[in-house]
Amino acid sequence: MLFSCSGPAPPASAPAPSTSAAPAWQVGAKPLPLRGDGFGQILPTPPVLANRSLPTTDLLPPPAGNRFSGTVNPVPADVLARSSWQADCPVSAGELSYLTLSFWGFDGRAHTGEITVFGQLFAAARGQTNWSAHAYGLAIDVDPFCNPYTKGDLVLPELASAYLDRGNRRPGMITAGDRTVAAFSAIGWTWGGTWTTPTDRMHFSADGR
Repeated sequence: MLFSCSGPAPPASAPAPSTSAAPAWQVGAKPLPLRGDGFGQILPTPPVLANRSLPTTDLLPPPAGNRFSGTVNPVPADVLARSSWQADCPVSAGELSYLTLSFWGFDGRAHTGEITVFGQLFAAARGQTNWSAHAYGLAIDVDPFCNPYTKGDLVLPELASAYLDRGNRRPGMITAGDRTVAAFSAIGWTWGGTWTTPTDRMHFSADGR
């Protein structure tokens, strides 16, 4: 897997790419106003995202016969170039691998995806100064929008508050005892959804951090 170990995530007020054709609700289409702690304000979830069954854009051919398949290869130069890996990361480029794997989309069809980065380090975004488990390939976040991180009144992603009602089950949500939790538990990984503060519903890790 090619893990992200970039520095702090851009502030919520950072200029967004050109979004002239983007719908008004699109995440990242415009900067969020900032809170006093530097995070974006926690705004209501746009109605169209309250049931986040968005279409899948295929970059790779779907798996043959709807059967699971996966590949592990050296990281192609173009993939590394578009990742957030940097030379000062704790894992060198030569120690990384490029992973493709099958997954079921919200459309009920099998697709092939790639893991090129785990996104910006949440450790840096949350004010820590040490590398997180993500930087070492010991943690992964699954469907963050559907499984937000919360600490006090902070919600990350900031527009995902509609998913705090865990009794309202929707596609992509992870809940105690479900197949996602069971699959990670089977390999000894723990789920951040069991933590008290913060509660990191998207987070699975090999070292419990």
